[in-house]
Amino acid sequence: LKFGGRLERPTDKRADLAVELTEAGIGLYRGNAESVAPGQWDLVIEGEARGTRVFLSRNRVILN
Repeated sequence: LKFGGRLERPTDKRADLAVELTEAGIGLYRGNAESVAPGQWDLVIEGEARGTRVFLSRNRVILN
């Protein structure tokens, strides 16, 4: 199972940012997005197994 993530700006796709997720333990994935501007973002997380997407999560977040 492999996970990937990205932060998408709802108003300007040019600001989208990929977030690399690494497995930090069994079922625990972490990523780093230090240089993200404040405001509204969509956090998209996708999981893939053997080339097939098996998980998709899209959540609106507000960063201060």
